[in-house]
Amino acid sequence: GPCAIGMRLRSVVRWEGAEVARGEGIGPFSASLEISGPVHFWSPDQPALYSGTASLCDFAGDWCGDTVDFDFGLRWLSISGAEDVGPQQERELLLNGGRLLQHGVLHQAYWPESLISPPSHDVLAEEV
Repeated sequence: GPCAIGMRLRSVVRWEGAEVARGEGIGPFSASLEISGPVHFWSPDQPALYSGTASLCDFAGDWCGDTVDFDFGLRWLSISGAEDVGPQQERELLLNGGRLLQHGVLHQAYWPESLISPPSHDVLAEEV
């Protein structure tokens, strides 16, 4: 159910076990924090992962209830500049400021009766 009145979110971020950021919100839904030191971006070649902990704590900070640990990666997506376009004026998707070769096919079926979700397992099996 909903969290008790008077709780706030406390977040901690760690890089290789060392704490690099800590933040507390004024309520239970968000907390602001800033990573100190160099930021390690995730990429396919260097899948850098931070670890984090989020806890719901009382305002005094004496007691924390629900706590979850998680891992996450930071990445920066952008598009190439106007001076770096292809023959048809297309731009490239950049990951952390560098080119990223993408290849593959996305096949996404559409069923009018259920929109994106297949209406049954049988229909999905036929699709494959």
